Amino acid sequence: MAKAQSTPRRKRYKKNERLIHAAQWIQENSPMKNIIKRYAKWFGVSRLCAAQELISLGVIFDTDVVSREKQLEIDKANQRRKAKEKRIQLYDETYYYFENIAEEEDLIEHDEGIPF
Repeated sequence: MAKAQSTPRRKRYKKNERLIHAAQWIQENSPMKNIIKRYAKWFGVSRLCAAQELISLGVIFDTDVVSREKQLEIDKANQRRKAKEKRIQLYDETYYYFENIAEEEDLIEHDEGIPF
């Protein structure tokens, strides 16, 4: 017997399958406040992808929706990059700090000549 999938089927859809099911999903959930966010969450895609697919399905948005979503993704990527650089820098500083302490302890041990 095959092992059950832990990821819902709707989040494993390819684009063509998603567009077929999305048309029905839009009809069932018609009056939505933030359709891009809900679509992205329901089908497990980025908000930019959700906006583009909803436009291709005929949902009408403001003219700058796609550009705004694209800018949000760029900003999010920049935030992740900066956080990663900060983590790496913090790790390097900690590593070099402990490395310097270890070197100083080695020098102290050899200089004093205490047998214990």
